[in-house]
Amino acid sequence: MNTDEVRSIGYRIVNEFINNARMDIADELFSPNFVNHSPAEGVSSDLEGFKQYISMQHAAFSDFSLTIEDMIAEKDKGAVRMRFRGVHTGDYMGIPPTKKQVDTTVISILRFDNGKVLERWSVTNRLEVARQLGIL
Repeated sequence: MNTDEVRSIGYRIVNEFINNARMDIADELFSPNFVNHSPAEGVSSDLEGFKQYISMQHAAFSDFSLTIEDMIAEKDKGAVRMRFRGVHTGDYMGIPPTKKQVDTTVISILRFDNGKVLERWSVTNRLEVARQLGIL
């Protein structure tokens, strides 16, 4: 894959699949053998688990949005630094709604195979999220 293809799929994942919760396009973007190396607790590491995680995030945070701040593409990998924003209006990992705004950084690395995402690694500043929710 060339860097433009990697970037294009990365943008679609963030803007269509995640921000707009378009689960119907998952098969276009992800390999059937997809592995999420950073699954949330209680969620499987396959594509169904990742879709479940995205749905959980939307249920927990109204005004959910990821904004791409940086994207680097090289051969079969892409790295994306994003800003996550939302208002905590639903249950989030056992934490009842606080109505507080969350604004933090997420960094994800994607590996592609045959034009689709095969693997994902991601880090969210969960300590900052907990601080902003007032639970620390």
